[in-house]
Amino acid sequence: MRRVCKASALVVNRHEGSGRGLAGGLFALALLACRSEPGSGLERALGDDVTAALGVRTAVRCTAAAAGPRCQALLEGGVAAPLALTPEAPDGARLRWRFAAPVVALRPLEAHLAGELAALGLSATPRCDPPFVVVRAPQRLACELGGLGTAWVALRPDGSYDLELALGAAAAARREEGDAAALEELSRALDRAQGTEGEGGADEGEGEDDGEDEDTGGAAGARRDADPARSSASPPTDGASARASR
Repeated sequence: MRRVCKASALVVNRHEGSGRGLAGGLFALALLACRSEPGSGLERALGDDVTAALGVRTAVRCTAAAAGPRCQALLEGGVAAPLALTPEAPDGARLRWRFAAPVVALRPLEAHLAGELAALGLSATPRCDPPFVVVRAPQRLACELGGLGTAWVALRPDGSYDLELALGAAAAARREEGDAAALEELSRALDRAQGTEGEGGADEGEGEDDGEDEDTGGAAGARRDADPARSSASPPTDGASARASR
């Protein structure tokens, strides 16, 4: 079973920040230390900024180069996101950074997939790994649907995407089980409703028959009292026989 969903969009992180106003001398020392000491002041400052931007603890690693430091954020899931660094002043007293390529979080996509499955009467916990991706060009991702199949995601750098759900036999079986259970419950509800109405109708019918028999019996008794000879000698009429057998 395949289902193509409407295009949606995810948040694209193009955050820009400053390197905590590092002084020029400290900045130069940090660049030299990056090659041997991962916990340099520059890395810590950038790591704090990126963590604040993404909402999850993120480490930053830098290496020195002739053109300036090269740094990358190590995102949750192991994806490396390059950072573009720009000094805000000629002396390098302040440093501005941004993601060199769009970074997209996939956790909201998992929530969207869960909603699409719920619309089909299915329940599962979708999983899209890694939780962050760097999208330099359109790419195709696969998300697992908790044993029900796979969601193929066509993701673009602007955060827009299209979904295609490829559901397997397990999903079809679960839907059939759900449909069968719903039909069974509906059938039981109808049986209960019809049974109640039938019993009520039968009771009313019996009440009417009893009343008719009582009235007939009273009339016949009156006739016998009025004509004892006929009552004892004459056979019952066809009408009386019919009422008795009924």
